[in-house]
Amino acid sequence: MNQTLNSLRFRITKRFGAKVVLDDFALEVRGRQFVTLLGPSGCGKSTALNIVAGLIPASDGELWIDDQRMDHLPAEQRGFGMVFQNYALWPHLTVAQNVAFGLEERKLPRPEIVKRVEEALASVKMEAYGGRRIHQLSGG
Repeated sequence: MNQTLNSLRFRITKRFGAKVVLDDFALEVRGRQFVTLLGPSGCGKSTALNIVAGLIPASDGELWIDDQRMDHLPAEQRGFGMVFQNYALWPHLTVAQNVAFGLEERKLPRPEIVKRVEEALASVKMEAYGGRRIHQLSGG
């Protein structure tokens, strides 16, 4: 798969039993846009991200990355990942090492990993925190 994401688009519905958590939720992200999902606890933000990453299936809908339909592929074949705020982070690793983890698992060359980690931390204004441990960060 192409290493550069040009577009991500989806229209998904997710039900847990009779409860509809996402009802025909649609989003399109192009190029290097920075997008934030904002809403109250329980509104479906994490559910949507988990579906995109392939951690849980949608009940209905489609997920496309560039021109390739991805909703039928397992998580490890999507080339997409997410970093959780706290419980899924490695407390013995630094912030930068946590960000690099998925790239290292994909066996990217070291210089590419370093570059991507620096870019990711800079994009969220956290470049000064790369050397800190998770417990040294605010939960907010």
